[in-house]
Amino acid sequence: MPDAHAKLSPSSSHRWLNCTKSFDLIESARVPEQAAGVAAEEGTLAHAVLENLMNQALGKVPAAEFKAERKRLAEATEKLLGYSAITEMEKFASGQVEFILDILRDDPNALVLIEQRVTVTEQCFGTADAIVITGDTLYVIDYKYGAGIPVSAVENPQLLLYGAGALRLWELVFDIQTVELHIFQPRLHSHSEFRLSADELRSWVDTKVLPAIDEINSSTGSFCPSDKICQWCPAKAVCSARANAMWGFLLQEGVLTDD
Repeated sequence: MPDAHAKLSPSSSHRWLNCTKSFDLIESARVPEQAAGVAAEEGTLAHAVLENLMNQALGKVPAAEFKAERKRLAEATEKLLGYSAITEMEKFASGQVEFILDILRDDPNALVLIEQRVTVTEQCFGTADAIVITGDTLYVIDYKYGAGIPVSAVENPQLLLYGAGALRLWELVFDIQTVELHIFQPRLHSHSEFRLSADELRSWVDTKVLPAIDEINSSTGSFCPSDKICQWCPAKAVCSARANAMWGFLLQEGVLTDD
């Protein structure tokens, strides 16, 4: 995915926005990037299925091209999973497709951008699944195919960064006053949403994102270990701050003693 090429990707922002020293540790420890597992590859295919459906619904591809891509994706899912999952993936993706089409029914002139690259800073950029602008509202719509952990759109830093990048790109063209974040997680029957003003989003970038990036670039950051922040950190196994926090917790709970 394009996010992987950003120094500070939106997809890992919950870690680097809060634990600004983690970036130095990852670099100094030379932690290798984790290989994508089956679940990640399945998610990539599910996003490709969504994109193909969305392009068809928007009339961006001829029928023959849609069918050829659908056949390719069906074969890819069968190779990965042992069976063709194309039909179930299309069924799961249909909710997000219909959500966007509903916006277009209300406003046929709405701007719809699929797999849109957005940039917050030179180091922080990524690709949003869908950006929709209608009236004075900017929608950031994200698709999560995972069936394990529910992901909330409420103050979600990944989507906030996508929104900030989209706002930066389009605010000179549209009078954007409101930003809506939406996460569709169909295998958990979840559609989470969060709304904030464009000014609130700009303030968040100025007071949270840019200072964190300055700390990372100047190596003046600090560690902030916690279950959620450390969960996907590639350096958690060699992080002394995390180890000390765990040791302190065990002492506090009486599981260990100082003796």
